[in-house]
Amino acid sequence: MHVAIMGAGLAGLSCSVLLEQYGIVPDIYEAQYKIGARFTNGEAIMNILDFPVEDCFSYLEQKYNVRLKPLHPLNSLVIHGPISSALIEGELGYITTRGNHPYALEVQLGDISKAPVFTNTYYTIDDLKEKYDVVVVATGNSNESKRQQIWETDIVANIIGASIRGSFDPNQAQVWLNDDYAPQGYCFLLPYESNIASLCIAVPGTEGVNLEILWQRFLESLHFEINIKDTFTLHSFEIGRNKSLVTENLIFVGNAGGFVMPFLGFGQFTSMLSGFEAAIAIANSNLQSYIVAMQPLVDSYYPSLKMRRVLAGMDNDKYELLIKILQNKVAKTTFSKFPIPILKTVATVLDPLIARNNEIQ
Repeated sequence: MHVAIMGAGLAGLSCSVLLEQYGIVPDIYEAQYKIGARFTNGEAIMNILDFPVEDCFSYLEQKYNVRLKPLHPLNSLVIHGPISSALIEGELGYITTRGNHPYALEVQLGDISKAPVFTNTYYTIDDLKEKYDVVVVATGNSNESKRQQIWETDIVANIIGASIRGSFDPNQAQVWLNDDYAPQGYCFLLPYESNIASLCIAVPGTEGVNLEILWQRFLESLHFEINIKDTFTLHSFEIGRNKSLVTENLIFVGNAGGFVMPFLGFGQFTSMLSGFEAAIAIANSNLQSYIVAMQPLVDSYYPSLKMRRVLAGMDNDKYELLIKILQNKVAKTTFSKFPIPILKTVATVLDPLIARNNEIQ
């Protein structure tokens, strides 16, 4: 079987690694000059958002025989409102890194995979689908899905951030909810060492978003000293749904398949899952089984989108109320252990209200 993978990111490389376990060595086409050529940034895989999976890395090793290493356990999360803050503690997940870093997840997967990677090459679906039995679309964006007219955009996100130097707890992440510098969005800090971290703002919108102004306001609000190492911006990143995960001999994974969860924009774990399950379907010569395997993730997308819209509809007063709730010991413990059932319940209750609100542009 001849398989092409478009993209050497998390989903594409996950697919390659598992295909190789079945004796299928794909050809990987990557537009960048190397694996992990993107900017370096810290990210998180939060077990509390992947319920009922208790430990994502153990799950990947046990189910797919793929061992990856996070940077650090994530044991605490500080959520800052306009005035107050709440601390959530527990085995919350892991801090990871992406991009041009020796321990970036895509770099680790690239080290495991033995498939040839043709870098600095850009092909469309039309260039490859006649030459290969199966083409795995793992481009990390919606471009090819749009060309196939199977994509629906739900959120357009804009991100500005930096690698910063300072003094950080490598086991703690921080989130800021404040309309003054993150309207309808959020800010976060994720350390990947005790002296270096990613600091970012993520806000929705297609027009009238001045990231530089928001960024300066955010930096001025911080109560600790930092030294900016480098900055990056990402405009108009689309989060949405792919209406057809399998079309002819095409199988869509990762961001191209719509496997970024809208609530907080998390997509590492879900992207890798889609790559692994695509490999299983290909190896079994049953591409349609991929649709069945991914249905639970597809189903979880909708309550995640509802909660994202709830977050976008909040203002500073409501953020402060949320912080007060999370300061309650019972609520804090319940949320840290059972967040997804709670989020689904809240999304169902708030659904009539959301329907009356304007859609996120």
